[in-house]
Amino acid sequence: MKKILVNSLIVVASMLMTYLVLEVGYRVITYIHLSNNYEPYTIWWTDQPLHLYNAEAGYRYPADANVRYTQTEPPDVSVYATNVITNNQGMVGTRDVTTEKPEGDYRIALIGDSFTAGVFNDNPWAGVLQSLLDEDDDLKAALSVEQITVMNFGLEAIGAEQFDDVYLSRAEAYEPDMVLAGFISDDLRRRFLWEGVAQVEWGGRSYDLHLTCYKEPVSIDNPWCVYGVLILPQYVVAEGNTLEQLRQDLYASDIARRPWFGLYPELFAATIGWRFGLVPRLSRTTDQLRLYPNDTIAMEKSRYEIGWLLSSQPNTLLLHIPTHMELLNGVYDTPMPDFLEDYPDLRIVETAPLMLGDDEPTEETIRSWYNLPFDGHFSDAGAARYAAVIHELLRDHFLP
Repeated sequence: MKKILVNSLIVVASMLMTYLVLEVGYRVITYIHLSNNYEPYTIWWTDQPLHLYNAEAGYRYPADANVRYTQTEPPDVSVYATNVITNNQGMVGTRDVTTEKPEGDYRIALIGDSFTAGVFNDNPWAGVLQSLLDEDDDLKAALSVEQITVMNFGLEAIGAEQFDDVYLSRAEAYEPDMVLAGFISDDLRRRFLWEGVAQVEWGGRSYDLHLTCYKEPVSIDNPWCVYGVLILPQYVVAEGNTLEQLRQDLYASDIARRPWFGLYPELFAATIGWRFGLVPRLSRTTDQLRLYPNDTIAMEKSRYEIGWLLSSQPNTLLLHIPTHMELLNGVYDTPMPDFLEDYPDLRIVETAPLMLGDDEPTEETIRSWYNLPFDGHFSDAGAARYAAVIHELLRDHFLP
């Protein structure tokens, strides 16, 4: 018996020693691979802080802001830029609102991701919809109100899991009479996220940037946080190769901040592929952090949180917003088809056929509705088209 015990201990010790050697080797190889594989990458930057930490909603936009939001591609060419304007309550839009609802005001709260927030085009569809409703006397008469106010609580990059938290912590206080919750197919797979401003020290310089975190706290030391949008004065971009140096510095800083030393089983976490709550902290992609690894689990989570939103505000319309590829291909991205089949009780409004209408728009027209080839968000033309669709949808809803 004693001999068996001794042999068992020897086997276990050998296995642990072998794993320790493999763990060290994995870390060394990973560090060398990352250090030697830098490539210039796209930088999104703002000239002022835009994503302010909020524990309940994840984050919010600053009040009374006018922030320049720029996409810059190597070799430091600003290919796309918009002005993000917020009102006195930090909602994307130009019309100020009060928390207390005036008499004769019908309030519509918009909740959703960047397609709803509209930070990637100069004229978000929320503002266009507001203009259409201002001129719709028939609709105001049907609702027996003097005005209809659109309040845009959209936040870029959030998913369906976050919608109810945005409503309860931000929108509910404004007493909305109706909620329009717009989502794209990818929103059904996204984790809850928090964003906030942080500072990175590297090479004797300080860099201000927004962190995107998929677990709290919002901290450089949190392995669930990734570097987000840079905060740079406008003049910095005019300094030739400055952005390329920033890219290299931030890339090096991102590698250096990872926990290379410690008792965490990095090799095991990387091998089992994010199961059992183990997260590879040394080498991972942003998508691995921001998306649930299992679509079934993601859809169940989204369905549960959407249920909370509907119970909090029963007068909610769920709007599926199509991407350009979905309109062009006529097929929804994963996991939207399964979500529609599994949860028909949600009565989701599919706005893709409404956008296409009966005119059979050409491929060129559809592409003009999006910021192609720079990114896939609505262009000003697409925002105007979508606002018209939602306006008609509201008229059909209230003026049968």
